[in-house]
Amino acid sequence: MIEWNSLFSERVIDLKASDIRELLKLTIRPEIISFAGGLPNPKSFPVEDIFRISQSVLLNSGEDALQYTTTEGYMELRKFLAARERSVGVISTEDNILITSGSQQGLELIAKSFLDPGDTVIVESPSYLGGISAFRLFQARFETVPLEEDGADLNVLREILKKPGAKPKLFYTVPTFQNPSGITYSKDKRKELAEISYEYDLTIVEDNPYEKLRFSGDKIKSIKAYAPENTLYISTFSKVLSPGFRIAWVCAPKDVIQKLVVVKQATDLCSNAYVQHITYQLLLRGLIDRHIPWIAAMYKEKRDIMLDAMEKYFPNEVTWTTPNGGMFIWVTLPEHMNSKEIFPDALKENVAYVQGGAFYIKGGYNHMRLTFVYESNENIVEGIKRLGNVLRNKM
Repeated sequence: MIEWNSLFSERVIDLKASDIRELLKLTIRPEIISFAGGLPNPKSFPVEDIFRISQSVLLNSGEDALQYTTTEGYMELRKFLAARERSVGVISTEDNILITSGSQQGLELIAKSFLDPGDTVIVESPSYLGGISAFRLFQARFETVPLEEDGADLNVLREILKKPGAKPKLFYTVPTFQNPSGITYSKDKRKELAEISYEYDLTIVEDNPYEKLRFSGDKIKSIKAYAPENTLYISTFSKVLSPGFRIAWVCAPKDVIQKLVVVKQATDLCSNAYVQHITYQLLLRGLIDRHIPWIAAMYKEKRDIMLDAMEKYFPNEVTWTTPNGGMFIWVTLPEHMNSKEIFPDALKENVAYVQGGAFYIKGGYNHMRLTFVYESNENIVEGIKRLGNVLRNKM
């Protein structure tokens, strides 16, 4: 019998399933009220529009849509995205855009293309678990920058970059309605980060999946708008159309896109052509952008319901963020409390969350992430009531 563990590469031998994926296995039970997974509400999916456009694509361009497409992605979709991203200050053409199979593939392609074992990646603290996982797969070492109310502490970032011999390959950020914290970088911080990137030749990876889900406040330009040559920009339709479509894109300088294309060719040849055609037709007819305000209004209502319930049922010692958009509320417990240790008690009460340590390179155990978009309004109130009781018993 083959001893498979003896054959795995050094890169994967110590990899473990993410805390969130393991957690979701527990929370699929119907009696569980889950604030854990970062899943869009299925009521947000425009099923009828997708059904109608799918039929149209098959009737009018079925042979092309069902064929392989170029690795770069469907040309008409890339042209449309280049024009659409001007709304956040991203100036590009179709030659700057690569369609990927979800934003996670974009992260993986960037990590695969840029990182050698031992290279340094700077991440926010806390940071998106999927980003950490993608960089960890390629044996990166991490430096962390704490988040403030208006974005990363850029003084800490400067100190990291000033270290003798420091040459970080990437700075990874989710600057708008961040996962997990819900924090949004201010305009001033975005500009300053751009200045830092030019001062230190720092490559920024800007992950922007939640930008369209704004509830209040003015739209802010992307970091790439201020540092176009130094920023690799990723966005997706997973949060405003369908995560099952797995349609996302990387926008970057042409030289970078050309290298990512070669890497993607060796990964999956191309992303789903049929779904790209459907997405383009939905965009062309304005069906996605007309649908987004309805999603944002639904999510805002759910956020408000969760915040009101937390105010009513959570202990006074617990604090949390109030995001202006996105999908997540970030909870801070007293220092002596550990959300990982509390989780089994919450599960006994049929309520689930993600423990904060999952989003940190080290520590973070007195935090938890709550997703407010997935459950029904009634379940949000009941779940927060249950979780509040668990927390009170642990005080």
